[in-house]
Amino acid sequence: MFLGTKANKTENIPALSFSKEQMDNFWDEYNKLPIVNPTKWKFYETVFEEHYYQMLRLLSYELEKPNSVLITFGFSFADEHILRLIQRSLSNPQLHTFICCYSNDSSNNMREEFKLWKNVQVIGPPEDTRMDFTNFNRYVFSLKPDKYEPPVPPEEEDLL
Repeated sequence: MFLGTKANKTENIPALSFSKEQMDNFWDEYNKLPIVNPTKWKFYETVFEEHYYQMLRLLSYELEKPNSVLITFGFSFADEHILRLIQRSLSNPQLHTFICCYSNDSSNNMREEFKLWKNVQVIGPPEDTRMDFTNFNRYVFSLKPDKYEPPVPPEEEDLL
């Protein structure tokens, strides 16, 4: 949430110091999680390791089914192998894809990337706000869509 406000920047994040024991404990626990880190080995980890390969296969199968819906929030599609998997799946005319973007620049890039497919709807944040699940449901899945309402900042929630 620190970086979620315009005034805060990564260089303003306070420095924290941890002991070697704390760092070792962190990495021991972290390495137990099924996380794909943003490294040059990411493709290898996601495609060639059995667990991730199976997950991508299941995703592909699900997207090929009739009346499938794919909703993405904050996914950059920078992973080429996942981007291509999604684009191949879009040949299913009954698949409808909603790509929710954080910024207008991102939504413009996604519109360009997916311009060939009619079953993709790119949703960008109106009026320089951010998209959240509540507004997504109001804006996209309602029979009578409400006007898009920006989310209430956490510091103002207590005032409601």
